[in-house]
Amino acid sequence: MNENYTKMDHIRLYGTYEDAFALLTDAQIGRVIRGMVHYLNTGEDFEPTGKCALLWAHMKTHLHINMKKYKLTCETNRKNIQNYWDKLKNVNNNNERIES
Repeated sequence: MNENYTKMDHIRLYGTYEDAFALLTDAQIGRVIRGMVHYLNTGEDFEPTGKCALLWAHMKTHLHINMKKYKLTCETNRKNIQNYWDKLKNVNNNNERIES
């Protein structure tokens, strides 16, 4: 499994892909997108050939950027909820009312 792999449940398709899509058949585009989804779900690299390889390289770069952003968002959310629960626990231990 790739060391940059971060489990996400979505992919983004950018408008900038349109020019690259124009060079491929619908079947080739489908193979690349199917490979992208498989990579997203398993972390196993997709190894296309020909023109598909060029598109995959471009899309994989964006996917890795999005995975890093997603990982950072998850870490930030995890810290925020932990801070909330720590604060709530502290307030409950002091028998104080919680006010918003």
